[in-house]
Amino acid sequence: MSEKKKNISLFPHKPEPRVSRLNIKDRDKKDSYQGFVHLVFLLLGAASFQLTIKNYLKHGVIADFSIIRKCLFSDTLITSISIMGVSCLSIVMFYIIQLQTTKKISKTISLILYFIVQAILYIVPFVVIIKLNMAPLSGGLITCNIIVVSLKCHSFFSTCNLLLSNEGFAKEMHLHLTLKHYLYFQAAPTLVYETSFPRNEKVRYWWAIKEFIQAVLCVLTSYHLLVQFMIPILQEDENNSVLYDIIRLSIPSLISWLLGFYAFFHCFLNCCAEILGYADRQFYLDWWNAESLDVFWRKWNIQVHEWLLRHVYLETIRTHKKSKGVAAILVFLFSAIYHELIFCVAFRIIRPWFFLGMFAQIPLIFLSKWIVSVLDEHHRHRWGNVFVWFCLFVGQPLIEILYIREWFKKTNSLFCIESDTEIEFGYWF
Repeated sequence: MSEKKKNISLFPHKPEPRVSRLNIKDRDKKDSYQGFVHLVFLLLGAASFQLTIKNYLKHGVIADFSIIRKCLFSDTLITSISIMGVSCLSIVMFYIIQLQTTKKISKTISLILYFIVQAILYIVPFVVIIKLNMAPLSGGLITCNIIVVSLKCHSFFSTCNLLLSNEGFAKEMHLHLTLKHYLYFQAAPTLVYETSFPRNEKVRYWWAIKEFIQAVLCVLTSYHLLVQFMIPILQEDENNSVLYDIIRLSIPSLISWLLGFYAFFHCFLNCCAEILGYADRQFYLDWWNAESLDVFWRKWNIQVHEWLLRHVYLETIRTHKKSKGVAAILVFLFSAIYHELIFCVAFRIIRPWFFLGMFAQIPLIFLSKWIVSVLDEHHRHRWGNVFVWFCLFVGQPLIEILYIREWFKKTNSLFCIESDTEIEFGYWF
């Protein structure tokens, strides 16, 4: 017995059953494979650096920031006038509801005037974009502004009519139905109308300036990625396979998309909210951790999600007495139409790729849920999240190939169109 104790004291380890480290399912220690994560980041950085050097050696420095002054600013006046005109037209919606509230017009007349305003809101700016031969970026910016104002107008009209139908809420609506409150709603970074909004008492102007500068830097970096790494591939005449082009475009397009997300949803919206004293800053949730595509769509754009939830999903169920399945399909239909509308007007091309891509999300959502359901609890989140990122990894460059490459067959710039170049609407249909 004494000899055994002596052996233990001499040797720090003893013979015992042990397993290899890679076979240990140590789920409590989240950093058990952290070294490999660091290696992956190092390899990704090295690969990206190698591709960057190869690109510069082949093409040189392509990005020309003077084009912002030469081309983008050429459409600035028309773009500004269009945005201001759309915003001014939206004020008509306030007076329609005010007249309905004071019983100077009936609900039927109010509804007719609503449809007239919405029609003008879309038709006039679209005609301006097409007639003035505006570049895709300017046309897309105006189209996005039209959609935002249109959704805000619908939320205001629909919510006010809902409150007017309930005597308990009608009095509260009368107290807050002022032009000042309506204009604040139109300027605030939200698409859903409320009778009151959370407000901050203090405005941090320097913080807002910092967020705005970050947004500008992200946009400039994204522009550099687009011009230096993506446009040369999209302008190529070789008949490369789509899969090969997706692989080449995937890294710069995904980085550019992430920069765009951070610039708009975090920096720009926070800047606007800070200046306006708007306290609700939940513009997105942790969509990057989503384990299925339906979770991703619920988290990545909270403003649009809340609008669709209230004015499409819930209205379909409560007002029109339809099932949840029908309501969910209508949500995707609405989203698909508006995504396609942006590309259709910006690129003057009628093709259903984005529309079909949005509807393809339905089977992909079921596939992602199936992946999560068949895996054990230790692997489902990881591989479900990998599937979400894989869809983004493929989807972004695929959209660029289907739309931007077709645009380059007619003209060689996304930022400005030469005066002697005529872009016909529906040319590639």
